[in-house]
Amino acid sequence: MPTSSPSRSGVLVARGRCVTVPADICEQVINHLAIGLGPDDVYPRRDLVLSTLSACALVCKDWYYLTWYHLHRHIHLRDRAAVLSLCKTFKERPRLPPLVQQVTIAGNALAGGRGPIAHLGTFAAMLAGRIPNVSVLAIEDAIWSLGATRADDDIYFSAFRSVDTLVLDSVTLPSISQLARVVSALPLLDTLVCEQVDCAVRRKPNLAPVSLPFHCASLNRLEIGWVAPEIEEFFLRLSWACTIRHLTIGIDSRPLQKPENSRSQMILEACASSLQSVEFDTHPDFPVESHKDGAVGK
Repeated sequence: MPTSSPSRSGVLVARGRCVTVPADICEQVINHLAIGLGPDDVYPRRDLVLSTLSACALVCKDWYYLTWYHLHRHIHLRDRAAVLSLCKTFKERPRLPPLVQQVTIAGNALAGGRGPIAHLGTFAAMLAGRIPNVSVLAIEDAIWSLGATRADDDIYFSAFRSVDTLVLDSVTLPSISQLARVVSALPLLDTLVCEQVDCAVRRKPNLAPVSLPFHCASLNRLEIGWVAPEIEEFFLRLSWACTIRHLTIGIDSRPLQKPENSRSQMILEACASSLQSVEFDTHPDFPVESHKDGAVGK
């Protein structure tokens, strides 16, 4: 956390009078705002917190200093230019890289939805080993094409040794093997989250399933919801191979199959012997309704 000198303070105008606010009070206010930047906070709240902190940074130099630490804990990269700009900033401010705790690679979509992430490979190649304390790598609103990363990029991903959480949110993968490769490349991965993830290429029934990731034994937490069947099958195989202690399953109201035959139910059963906690999550677009054969986990 940043510390401020006794001379730092804020000035507020109330009823036409200037009121000096002690520096420690200003710091506590900013620290309180930054609580919403934790990895477990939902994206809309996190975006609101970031915009609020950005506004605080414009108040004065002292407030900029107080918000600087929090604003750089979470790096959001939408294109190659943002990656290059970040590398330049790191070079100019060598104290910054150790502060970064989460990096989000977002699709470059013009009007919402999902967009290409050609800058993912650029990020991996240029920042491998340079952000030693990053713990969360998130990819969101993305179309992950075959050209976004090369086979050599797996070596770069392996240099992010501090990453223990991989989040894929609203992502289209080129194939399930791409997900397996990234999981294999992160040696200390503890948590894998996939929500609203699908595959551009569906696996044919007569083909053998993709090989399990090399480092999957370290996985401790799985979160899955509203994904393609290939992703569900991949999570099922991970559940058999790993000691999963915490499981979150997204459920909806579509009665596609009976619970005992669903992959989600099979994942739950595969993890049963080691589970310490189970959560069932709902999505606002898929409200849970009461019917006999619908949701998982009855």
